[in-house]
Amino acid sequence: LRQADFALRHARAVLVLNRDDLAETQRHYRRRPEDLFLFRNGVDPLPDTPRPQKDGGPPTVLFLGSWLARKGTATLVRAADLLRRRGTAVRFVLAGTGASEAEVLGAWPAELRGAVRVLPTFSSSEEAALYAGADLFVLPSFFEGQPLALLQALAAGCCCLASDIAGSRDLISHRENGLLHAPGDAIALADEIA
Repeated sequence: LRQADFALRHARAVLVLNRDDLAETQRHYRRRPEDLFLFRNGVDPLPDTPRPQKDGGPPTVLFLGSWLARKGTATLVRAADLLRRRGTAVRFVLAGTGASEAEVLGAWPAELRGAVRVLPTFSSSEEAALYAGADLFVLPSFFEGQPLALLQALAAGCCCLASDIAGSRDLISHRENGLLHAPGDAIALADEIA
């Protein structure tokens, strides 16, 4: 028995991050609905930042998050490579990776590295410009609690593409305010980007 199991069964109240976790906590731990609370994050207000004039070049896709396997980084790289093979030019901005530019670029095919900009960190004053400069925002994660970057991208008016997982499903209704694809499905992500 894990300590978390004991706490989830016996705590007076449980705070969860998404509807899937709420349902699972109620089912698995037999918690009463009135003892469960769904936490809703807000967004940091971003200054109005005009979208830069497009230079007629390829669209820019923004990935904002840690460069970790659970964030779907391999799916993103495979989707980018599929687009390249199809002849669809795209630029990528990978921000807040926490990993060095060399480490991140090492995961990309050599033919694509020139179309990838890596920002291991960025300041809060740069955040609005990142969203404003993006044509698309992608979050191909395998797991999220409540993805703050996706919430912020939606608030910034970005077109958002995310994997169909808990947390993202709370924020995106497919084909209404964004697009969802199966986790790990690089072909579907490439199609959505295209």
